[in-house]
Amino acid sequence: MIYDDYSTKDDAATLDVLAKGVDQETAAKLVEAAHQAFPYSRATLGNLVVELNVL
Repeated sequence: MIYDDYSTKDDAATLDVLAKGVDQETAAKLVEAAHQAFPYSRATLGNLVVELNVL
């Protein structure tokens, strides 16, 4: 997976992820699982709205 773009605005963030070699559904599941396990994501839980975009 390649993290293509990350931007923030106030209390929200958007993460655009380009996943090569897997279908869209699998990529979305992997991105969501990674987001749930990533320490920074866990640290900001409830304090930051994160939008995940699988490209």
